[in-house]
Amino acid sequence: LRRLRGVQTRMRKTNAERYSQRCDTNYRLEQARTFAEFDEIYLPHNMDFRGRAYPVPPYLQHMGSDLCRGLLTFGGTPKPLKERGVYWLKVHFANLLGKDKASFDERVAYAETMIPNAVKVAENALEPGILEWWSNASDDPVQLLATCLEIGTAAKHGSHRMADHDSCFPVHQDGSCNGLQHYAALGRDAEGGAQVNLVPSDCPQDVYSGVKDVVVARIKADAARGDALARVLDGKVTRKVVKQTVMTSVYGVTLIGARQQVHNRLREMGIVDDDQLFQASFYIAKLVFASLGDIFSGATQTMKWLGDCAGQVTLSGQPVEWITPLGLPVVQPYVSKSRRQISTVVQHVTLDFDHRTDSASLHDYRSPQSAHLPNSGDPLDPLRDAACSMLRTPLRLNRSKQRSAFPPNYIHSLDSTHMLMTASACKALERPIDFASVHDSFWSHPSEVDTMNRVLREQFVRLHERDLLRELAWYLESYVGKGFALPEMPSRGTGCWIRSIFSADWGGLAASLHFFIVVEAKGE
Repeated sequence: LRRLRGVQTRMRKTNAERYSQRCDTNYRLEQARTFAEFDEIYLPHNMDFRGRAYPVPPYLQHMGSDLCRGLLTFGGTPKPLKERGVYWLKVHFANLLGKDKASFDERVAYAETMIPNAVKVAENALEPGILEWWSNASDDPVQLLATCLEIGTAAKHGSHRMADHDSCFPVHQDGSCNGLQHYAALGRDAEGGAQVNLVPSDCPQDVYSGVKDVVVARIKADAARGDALARVLDGKVTRKVVKQTVMTSVYGVTLIGARQQVHNRLREMGIVDDDQLFQASFYIAKLVFASLGDIFSGATQTMKWLGDCAGQVTLSGQPVEWITPLGLPVVQPYVSKSRRQISTVVQHVTLDFDHRTDSASLHDYRSPQSAHLPNSGDPLDPLRDAACSMLRTPLRLNRSKQRSAFPPNYIHSLDSTHMLMTASACKALERPIDFASVHDSFWSHPSEVDTMNRVLREQFVRLHERDLLRELAWYLESYVGKGFALPEMPSRGTGCWIRSIFSADWGGLAASLHFFIVVEAKGE
């Protein structure tokens, strides 16, 4: 009976989620139909306190779902694909079909064998058999459909004249676990950098598969020692199980959060019984963290140092703040919260306030000249009194949040800096190129992928040639004051590692082309 109730609860939750997704999809499609009549649309952006840019429209925007990304193309005048554009469009096509771990030439060869399928999709995407193929061949079926339509249109010029096709289609370049790339560059960690494609290689390195392999080996060892849970999981842990936890580890995910991530993947895959899900997900999450510590010891040390610095800063009673390499001042806004219930003649209202260090008595929000007058009887008077009382009292910092949030926020400020530097560099080119960005994912015309890739790496080198950790330490010491010594900086490699791998000329960069991988497939 308990199991049946659990099934019923999950079914109700699934139905509610599907209804929500249906409504959300309708919103997006209606907006797409409305905007389809315009040649160009613009997406205004907001910038958060770390410098990260987010589009304001909530539904139809390029940071949205697979549906949104498949619907959007560049506005303006289409540009000829040219030979390199055809090459990168084929790479894009192969990656959407799950071949993103092969070399670029192998992906192009595979894509060429699948072009007849793409042409059939372009001719009639809803024909039985064809619909089943494109809707199940990729984790991003709408983007695959859009790519097939583009290839089908280009193929009308003839297979040997696709380069003449004028295109507005975007090709994506995603950072290879970008948070770990920044940590490896900060710590001058050549070994960790090799795992995230900072070191030249023929094929892209996959950090998620690397962590998965270590986790699988540890599970096998535990199973050989007779661990019952390890025996259940032996041979069942895949890249998909560990990917989200590895990706969010550099952004401060806790063991509890990691356990929930693994729990969700295991439930989706159905490889563990419900009564074992909690123990299995907790066990795997701990193994993932331990494996990350082994592979990325440099990143772990840097992350710990940043957290320790934040702890020292908050001891002085000040929030953690720093200035990004572009000069943007960042102040962490985390303060303690408190609740207060306000009774009015109408109802009781519970308000959340930033907690204050003093419990001062209520202040009258009225002017001193009217302070002697009796209360007006306005039912909102007590509410205003409480608000004015709390707003006139100093804030109390949430020290644990200040500490835990500093490492991921600092890395976010660096990737936003890299994005803004890239935007400026693209505009400053002799022939400026169009691009859109989703934090560490950059979209460009197929014919301009090579240029975008070069600019991305040049700006990454330019950013990390500076000793950013040393600059950060100097700044923190300057405003914390005497009596609050920062912890000793972690051991690091030499600065020449960055320059030697990311030479500022194209010839040196060509070897490390996987630094920003063209369309890293999602959700494997």
